[in-house]
Amino acid sequence: MKKILFIIASLLVISCSSKKTISEPRTFTDVTLVGYWHREPYSWDASRFAPHVSWKTPDGSEHWLFEAFLFLEGSDWIHGKNLTISPSGVSADKEVWKYQLDLWLGDGGGVYELEKACADVASRIGDPARKRGVIIGIPDAIMFENFADKTSATTYWGDELDFSSVDDRMKALKWYIDSAREMFSSLQCKYLELAGFYWLPEDCGSTSDLIGQVASYVNDMGYSLNWIPYYHAEGYTRWKSFGFNYAYYQPNYFFYDVPESRVATACTEAAQHGLAMELEFDSDALASVGKGNRLRSYMSAFRK
Repeated sequence: MKKILFIIASLLVISCSSKKTISEPRTFTDVTLVGYWHREPYSWDASRFAPHVSWKTPDGSEHWLFEAFLFLEGSDWIHGKNLTISPSGVSADKEVWKYQLDLWLGDGGGVYELEKACADVASRIGDPARKRGVIIGIPDAIMFENFADKTSATTYWGDELDFSSVDDRMKALKWYIDSAREMFSSLQCKYLELAGFYWLPEDCGSTSDLIGQVASYVNDMGYSLNWIPYYHAEGYTRWKSFGFNYAYYQPNYFFYDVPESRVATACTEAAQHGLAMELEFDSDALASVGKGNRLRSYMSAFRK
């Protein structure tokens, strides 16, 4: 299992929907990734969101930028606990899940600040054609308190739930989804709408028993379930059958010492299996050599 990449920014283009539902989930042209992790500043405020919300042309005219914002974390670096399976460390319990919800959806949290950033842009150029979408990452209901130790507790999460039971893991996931919906509604956003949820594990090896249940649960409420498998992750060719509405493929090129041909191969495979593509990079992309060239390789392969 690979851990979520520490990505400052990414561009995700639309993929094919896997199924129709009673309330059709919203689609997007592009999505940008919002993460906290261990960086400074740890929090996102309106000024930090601003470059993701709008952009200016060389002549100075301003335009709305990303259609949607994906909030996710692989680890809680404040509490030192894992939100997805890791070969070491302690799995996040309910209190850490609550902390994540507060980071994103609490008063003064990430979504609150994103709404402020959108309001600021709207005051200059008018409202967007449609509200900006918010996609919330769902923590992984990890079976063991210490995943590397299969004798460790399965009752660590709270509420007397036993994560050796698929039903109890699903109860925890429903609690998180319902809490996210309630908290988002309480923010009374004018420029944002809750559009979907994100499945955190980057392969489907250990969690396939839950994906379909979660997909049905969120789809029935009109939300999408989204996924970003890593390169050749287990299940990436069968993402539709698991129940995902949209999936975005990681070439895993920018951060790794792999040949440039990796990007073209990933694009071909994505086209074969109906996946969208992820463009991954960090501030090293600004360099004139090295990883800066890797970003240009991405863009060239995507154009082709």
